[in-house]
Amino acid sequence: MGEPPRRHGMPWPAKFALVLGLAALVCSFIPVVGDYVTIPLGVIAIILGCLDIWRAERGRRARVVPATFGTIFGGLALLLVMISMMATQDVPV
Repeated sequence: MGEPPRRHGMPWPAKFALVLGLAALVCSFIPVVGDYVTIPLGVIAIILGCLDIWRAERGRRARVVPATFGTIFGGLALLLVMISMMATQDVPV
């Protein structure tokens, strides 16, 4: 029989982290509606990216670049949304 064939390519947590991180980054530039879309996408991208980076540190994954970029893009999108929310908040002085 033999071993099952090894699958090559990007693992699904890294792939989803990268896609969701990029989507969150793009949505962070859309006013109002983008705020409500960016926050969940960014958080999920960070969680999936950290999960895959953790797996790589344990020796289960070889490539961490997509997961790292997904985590960075998700965090950057959240940072941009938080800055825009603080800048547009109406605070009496």
